Amino acid sequence: MIQRNRNILLLVGFLISILVAYHYAFSKTFEIKKKIEKLEQEFINPELLRNSMIDLKKRNKFVDSVLKKNKFNNKSTQTNLLDFLNKESQKKNVKIVEFLEPHNISFENGQKKSYIFTLEGNYAAIEGIIFALEQKYIFGEIMSISFQRRRNFRTQTNFLHCRIILTSFSSK
Repeated sequence: MIQRNRNILLLVGFLISILVAYHYAFSKTFEIKKKIEKLEQEFINPELLRNSMIDLKKRNKFVDSVLKKNKFNNKSTQTNLLDFLNKESQKKNVKIVEFLEPHNISFENGQKKSYIFTLEGNYAAIEGIIFALEQKYIFGEIMSISFQRRRNFRTQTNFLHCRIILTSFSSK
């Protein structure tokens, strides 16, 4: 091979190596640089900030309307649940025998609270309260319901105890 052919082959090999390097390394770097510039422009753009603020206000109004619809106040779930049980028990002549402290279980991405309470009354009234808990209000999921028929030997009357375990999930 003569010197001229070697130089041509070296030049062609160099050009091919530049094309391969561009394809595997440089083109991706340029794409990332363009994305960064675009994100910086979006970050600085006040029009997008205004639009996002308007969207956040709309979401806030929507969440407030859902909370009002479900009759939630800015109180804890436990307080709202107690308020609900008090109102319903007065309407349906049911007694709240027991309302225990919530049992908390923490996860990596949230928390699970179990509310345990006991109602006393007739079956239809307790069933109405359970139905309202499940359908009308979003306190959580009813995990367990157990009914026990008890007798008061002094007054010779029977009554029904219902123990309910309701769980609610919240994310951190």
